[in-house]
Amino acid sequence: MRDGLIDGRSPMRTLILAPHSLSDAVMSQPFVATLSRLRLQDRIDVVACADVAPVFECMAGIERVWSTDCLEGHRNTLGLLTLARQLRKMRYRRAYVLGDSHRAALLAWLTGAPVRVGFDQRARWGLITDKRGRAPESGHTAERARIEHFARLAFHGPAPMHTSVQAPVLRRSSVREASARQRNGLPAEGFTLIVLCFDDQGHASRRWPVRHWAALIGQIRRHWPEAIIAAVGDTSVRATATEAFALSGASGRNWCGQLSQGDAIATVAQAHAIVGLDNDLMHVAGAFSRPLVSLFGPRDPHRHAPLGAQVQVQSLALECSPCNESVCRHSHGHCMSELTPDSATKALRAALKRMSRNIR
Repeated sequence: MRDGLIDGRSPMRTLILAPHSLSDAVMSQPFVATLSRLRLQDRIDVVACADVAPVFECMAGIERVWSTDCLEGHRNTLGLLTLARQLRKMRYRRAYVLGDSHRAALLAWLTGAPVRVGFDQRARWGLITDKRGRAPESGHTAERARIEHFARLAFHGPAPMHTSVQAPVLRRSSVREASARQRNGLPAEGFTLIVLCFDDQGHASRRWPVRHWAALIGQIRRHWPEAIIAAVGDTSVRATATEAFALSGASGRNWCGQLSQGDAIATVAQAHAIVGLDNDLMHVAGAFSRPLVSLFGPRDPHRHAPLGAQVQVQSLALECSPCNESVCRHSHGHCMSELTPDSATKALRAALKRMSRNIR
């Protein structure tokens, strides 16, 4: 058997069981790139829940993404067994379980892959054949720590140095972006798209006042009258986006709660600039190298800000922050309310100016 080949004919197949959160999926991209380099002859597939599958479709080195809902909680056991039968036919030689889910480890075992790599957890005894310890504590950012956390699964020896693992990079797809434009009623070309991401991920402390969003929308319309302004987020922030557009008196597209995850990602990938709160979709934007203004309040941006060359963080660094609380303990929310629309607009203008000089 040659490296990556069975009997000199068939390439080995490797399966990755993806983590569940969108930001973790983004942070696992350097692992995928490292694994692809280390196992050049392997064909790498991914099993991921529907919310994160589109991220893996944007990664180089992946041949197929299996999207499923059977990895969440204890739902759809029949679907899990059906998927396992399909995967078993692929004859995977290795399976990497990136998350902590017992169900993902069970699926890896059900595929029949003889080598199953994952992090050491008692609950998964017998399901993981090659157990890896947790990454040691370090002074690096939380995002860098998560990148290394996943990347060390690709290595047999000690964990790689932080400097040896690159920041996440996602590939744009002209086909997916064109499809998203068509579904969203956007022109094929010749437009400027500015995306506002209202999603606070259910944390009241991360919300930006609606009057600030309205002021920002008004300033965007004055500075870039031809731009298409689009709001994205889940259903819970749709009313906020509607109110912000109404208060601003400016036209825009409110797509909150209306886009599939794939279309949301394709929309962010082709945006000329993005303003967003501290949420997972901003990590996607950073990995696409989109000009991004990220508004941070209760969490430490030095640890949690999106990675990317065109990321600008707006943070006041108040004495009471970072607190990492879901609700402001002082009931004033100054870390977000005192972030002004003027400062966000200034950062957005700088981002768009750099974009015009360095079109990707």
